Amino acid sequence: MNLFGKAKSKTSAKDAIYKLRETLDMLEKRQAFLEAKANNELKTAKVNATKNRRVALLALKRKKAYETNIEKINGARMTIETQMMAIENANVNLETMGAMRAGAEAMKNIHGSMDINKVDTTMDDIRDQMDIANEISDAISRPVGMGEELDEDELLNELEELEQEELDAKMLDTPAPAVITPDVPVHKPSKGSVSEDEEEKELKALQASMSDMIVPQSHFQNVTPFLCPMLHQLKLPNGPNTITLTYDGLGLRVEGAVDVEQKGSRRTLSDLTLLPIAKVNVLNVVLDSSQRVLRIHALVPRKQAVPDSPLDLCIFSCPVDQSKVSEAQHFIQSVIDHVYQDAKHEKRLKVLINPFGGQGLARKIFREKVAPVFESARCKVDVQETEYQGHAVEIAKELDIDAYDAMVTVSGDGVIHEVINGFCQRPDARLALKKVPMGVIPGGTGNALSICMLGEKLGFDAVHTARQVIKGTPMALDLCSVTYDDHRYMSFLSHNYGITSYADLATENLRWMGDARTILGLLQQIFTGQTYSVEAAIQVVEATKDKIKSNFANEDKLNATTEQGDGPIQDTIPPLSEPVPDDWTTIKGDISLFLTSKTPWLARGMLSHPCAVPNDGLLDLLLVRDNHSMFAKLDMFGKVESGHHIDSDAVEYYKVRAFRIKPIPKPGKKAYVAIDGEHAPAKEFQVEVHPGLAYALSLYPSYENTRSWRPSNMQSTSDSSFKNKLRAFKNKIHNTVAYILSIIRHYFGGIGRVFQRSSTR
Repeated sequence: MNLFGKAKSKTSAKDAIYKLRETLDMLEKRQAFLEAKANNELKTAKVNATKNRRVALLALKRKKAYETNIEKINGARMTIETQMMAIENANVNLETMGAMRAGAEAMKNIHGSMDINKVDTTMDDIRDQMDIANEISDAISRPVGMGEELDEDELLNELEELEQEELDAKMLDTPAPAVITPDVPVHKPSKGSVSEDEEEKELKALQASMSDMIVPQSHFQNVTPFLCPMLHQLKLPNGPNTITLTYDGLGLRVEGAVDVEQKGSRRTLSDLTLLPIAKVNVLNVVLDSSQRVLRIHALVPRKQAVPDSPLDLCIFSCPVDQSKVSEAQHFIQSVIDHVYQDAKHEKRLKVLINPFGGQGLARKIFREKVAPVFESARCKVDVQETEYQGHAVEIAKELDIDAYDAMVTVSGDGVIHEVINGFCQRPDARLALKKVPMGVIPGGTGNALSICMLGEKLGFDAVHTARQVIKGTPMALDLCSVTYDDHRYMSFLSHNYGITSYADLATENLRWMGDARTILGLLQQIFTGQTYSVEAAIQVVEATKDKIKSNFANEDKLNATTEQGDGPIQDTIPPLSEPVPDDWTTIKGDISLFLTSKTPWLARGMLSHPCAVPNDGLLDLLLVRDNHSMFAKLDMFGKVESGHHIDSDAVEYYKVRAFRIKPIPKPGKKAYVAIDGEHAPAKEFQVEVHPGLAYALSLYPSYENTRSWRPSNMQSTSDSSFKNKLRAFKNKIHNTVAYILSIIRHYFGGIGRVFQRSSTR
């Protein structure tokens, strides 16, 4: 007897899917309604942007409210769609499991009718069938992890392209407003402060987009040559109108009606003054004599006011009258000479593509993003794909260094490592490294060198890095010789022993967790208090963190260190079989971490060696001994992203010229050594820096950290009051707990993906 009424019936998969589809339809209609309202408010804001600021601001506020609701609806729709797919897949898997269960029963019946002589044959058949069943199960389970295989950056780029197309269409339909030049003020401006809220800033941006992007040609009629350090101007008749090209040493301005080709589409922009195309973005200016057309090949930022905006390849075409051909040729030569004054024009490039690295996208990245940019810059390109590990070593060893101006890798750091070692194995190693600098296009999992040159965002952008290859000049890079008792090779990144090498190398079986596997490995090592025994000796140049940070802050005053001569690469430290000099610092006992690097970033979000520079002739050593608490280590790793972990008392930071290290595995445990991110033998080896031995094409004379990172206060205060100590302790606890929670979120995110997969089997 049921005292509480009739039992509630269970919801069937069919009913659940029907209900979810009904809800999804309702959300789609609601979203369409809100989008229409938001568009209407935007139109209202544009109409009143210069007429009635109050009405425009209110319209923008309502638009933002609608957009907030739209975002929430998008999230709900994604959740519902995911649920629907999960239910449908679970239903299919249920049917599959039923069929497999029936097959298992049939197999049992067959086994019952077999005699002992048929057992072996039957077991072979069962194994074959089970292998097929496992393959089917794996195939069925793949769709559950919806979206994991998609490239997020590619989706974002496609979204930005759609936004840009919509913006272009709107600009073409917008009439050119009259620009009224204000009178010269006769009083000094007041210093009154006006606070701007978000709507005020958006309104100003809206006004700027309407008035600054489209400017009548008359606005520039009073520009005179003496205002610019250099000025080249070309006026081209175009029917009743004139196209004016002006280069002032900083950029190239185009005024008048021109044809623009972008991503395969072609359109004419009339009565338009483009914002100056920066000098670094001008790839080529050519004259097609047969068609009498001047073409400007340039990279144009999608958002002019955003420094790290994506770049689009555009070709501007202007007709050239026969009488202007000679003048146009002179203008082109003057512009090309200046925009390439520091770099070689029409570089000859040997391009190595690793089709197996990362997500296997290197070939597509080059074909769709990089090759068109190289073609516009008239680079002569010789493309070759690597076919196996070590193939790039052989290519570099046999390369005709007189036939190329650079070796470009479309890969991760692994192929760069191979190319460097291939050059170093040549009899003319120094000449090859200097004559054929490296060009770096990110196409793998680890892209540390690219990040160090352009930053954590642009270092992963194929077009920005292609521009760096074209316009970059050789920047000297230190290399490190790594010597074991039986072999020797070169490295350019890092040398790693301790908990971080364990987290990277010992968790390779957890690659399905993504970046969370490394964090999980670190968490396991820290919580269990793992330490590693070592005997090491280091040739210390500077051991004081304040002095290291002070020298880094004045890095622009330092000169790059390079090795001289053309002979073989020589070691300046004793062989591994001989003792180290007496003035070297020795380390013996248990440590948590021994990590040296020539680059500031070892990965995105890991500014492990913030004072590292490319060519100071020194390695940066990060050392953490075993006499620090778990909280101190967690606090340290919580600050690695910002680079301020080096201020922690748990961290020792040195500038060294060479070191020797002997990992000592503990009983029953395996030791891990990583060099340039790859497995290396866990036995005694030594490393020495060779200053300025290699070169890489770079837009800047040093790494990104010298432009963006600043050390914290270099003199620590010694305020020992109880109140300040208590405040510091509270802050440490807060930061540590926050970091632990972030690690736990990463961990359970990975575990959740496992549960998703296992639920389908």
